[in-house]
Amino acid sequence: MIGELVALLWKKPDPDRPVEDDELDPDVDVLCLNTLDVLVETVLHLIGGNSPLWSGYMELGVALVTSTALQPERWSGRGPDRPRMRAAAGMRVLATWNLLGPAQLHLVPGAVGALLEITLVGELRRAALGALVSLMAAERAHAGHARRTEAALVDKLDSLVADNKADDHYRRLFDTVLMERVSTEGWREAGAAFVACVTRLLERLLDYRAVMQGAEHRDKRMAATVNLLNFYKNEIDRKEMYLRYVYKLHDLHIASDNFVEAGCTLLLYAETLSWESDQIGVDPEYPEMPEWKRKEAIYNQVLQYFDRGKCWEKGLPLLRELATLYEVKLCDYPRLSHCLRTHATFLDSVMEQLRPEPEYFRVGFYGKGCPLFVRNKQFVYRGHDYERIGAFTQRLQAEYVAAHILMRNTQPDDSIIANDGQYIQICNVKPVASRRQWPSGTPEQVKRFYACNDVDTFLCDRPLQKPPIDKDNEFKSLWIERTTLVTENTLPGILRWSEVISRSVEEIPPVEYACETMEATERELRSLISQYTADPTLNINPFSMRLQGTIDANVQGGITKRLVERFNQLRQNLGPGLARARRQLSESIVNTPLPPVPALDKRSQSIQQSDNYYDDGHLYDKPLSMEDAMEQQSIMSSSLPISDNRDCVEDNSMIKSAPPLPIRPKSGDPRSPTRPPLEKYR
Repeated sequence: MIGELVALLWKKPDPDRPVEDDELDPDVDVLCLNTLDVLVETVLHLIGGNSPLWSGYMELGVALVTSTALQPERWSGRGPDRPRMRAAAGMRVLATWNLLGPAQLHLVPGAVGALLEITLVGELRRAALGALVSLMAAERAHAGHARRTEAALVDKLDSLVADNKADDHYRRLFDTVLMERVSTEGWREAGAAFVACVTRLLERLLDYRAVMQGAEHRDKRMAATVNLLNFYKNEIDRKEMYLRYVYKLHDLHIASDNFVEAGCTLLLYAETLSWESDQIGVDPEYPEMPEWKRKEAIYNQVLQYFDRGKCWEKGLPLLRELATLYEVKLCDYPRLSHCLRTHATFLDSVMEQLRPEPEYFRVGFYGKGCPLFVRNKQFVYRGHDYERIGAFTQRLQAEYVAAHILMRNTQPDDSIIANDGQYIQICNVKPVASRRQWPSGTPEQVKRFYACNDVDTFLCDRPLQKPPIDKDNEFKSLWIERTTLVTENTLPGILRWSEVISRSVEEIPPVEYACETMEATERELRSLISQYTADPTLNINPFSMRLQGTIDANVQGGITKRLVERFNQLRQNLGPGLARARRQLSESIVNTPLPPVPALDKRSQSIQQSDNYYDDGHLYDKPLSMEDAMEQQSIMSSSLPISDNRDCVEDNSMIKSAPPLPIRPKSGDPRSPTRPPLEKYR
């Protein structure tokens, strides 16, 4: 009879579906609602201890209270009957619920969802939340904990927010009212911790829902999804909810062609599985499949993603695990053979395939207008293939349309951080490879990959002029302000970015920075040499141009101006960090003995025999007198910092590996170049 009355009232079998204006008959609606109220009150005593009937009654009461037909803003022109009836029906449901006593535990988890639905009605919110606290108290008194009620509460909150049935005002009231109720209980400490946890969950759920749809907002949805899955894993330990958002993040990556990140995301699921377990899971993606088989299927899917993303190094450990499974546990040689062939294919791809080195960007989000999960935080982003800072900035601006790009790379002041707008700061950063001892003969392709992958430390350099400034030679005062950033996770990972958790700043003197530049140039030249050694058919022009630019750099004054500036730096004791930046000189291109001087023509020979020389532009074939050589050696030894002299004395490799100084004729020849007096360097 109740079902027929509901069908007559709404003219449809589902009373929870939104009611259109012409679906409710204005002539019979009040009569039907009053009759329903009386009928429910009459048959309550017939329900007894029947749990299914009580569950049906709760569902009917919730459908009546939350029905669109009883919303006052929808039917404000037809009198106060509907708001009164909704409040009366809700209070009757809550009063009946309180009369159940310990029998309430038999209605969990369905009753938790019903009570949360009632909390959406403003005038019933406090009473419904009080009923939830009573239910948690009853379960604690019965079982010593309230895990069933808390789990049902978390699940229902997730679905409520997904159905657009809560807002930030609801979150604040939810937190305030529940805190007031649990503060009077004997388990108030545990209750307060749970309420705070649920409030944080609501905050993340609302952030996730607030992210707009569209490809340009996909990164925001990824960030909100990661916030939720980390919350479910670390704070609530709800595996099924955790896996739900793992799959959501995986789908977002596939839609963006982020195959490496999609593979890393699925590995989060694989880490929760064991090779030794035969337990059947409830995963809809792998129904009725033992746990170890699910892990095997996930590994194979991840390997496909790593192959498409050209990140074969990450797939090698997975292939070794699968090979052990097929050989030791299953003795499945056909699958072992296929696995080993895939392993060989991955190794060949590492050595033969061309892969662009990714660029990394530091991005700072400032201002109160930024989303909560990025507000006043810094991140390091991994760019797409061949993506430079200009294209990356345009992509980020398309996602944050209202944001202003800060042009200066300095730390924003408090006025920007406290502003209601959105401000974004973007700059390039250089990855710092993790320290590892490579065996001799390690291929250069392997070293290049790990130089810019699996990294969590990055450097951001900013030029800085320090007095005294020489306008004729700015290199004298060109220092480097170096910011070292450490991220929460290594890149690549489950996202194309990671939050900065540590930041330190230091100033690098020009001499030390010059040494670092030469080391980087040396590594680049060695890499090019290995490429041309492995494949002599490659075009050698890029290597020739790079080598010419290194040996004879004519930009910004050339080598001469840089040498003068470096010697002055040593003289002024501006390099206290040179000891820690000491290089392996015996392996350095810079310290390799120069080749023999080419055979001179007759004119050059005659000039040399007459204790003169001809200035033809070469640095290493100009003769030098022994007196001048000893004098310059005295200058260099006296100009080194005191703190570094000990290291220089202990390591005589520089003296042993340096080529012998050529003999320079005595000064006085009119064709000899004019050298500045030694006092200028002192």
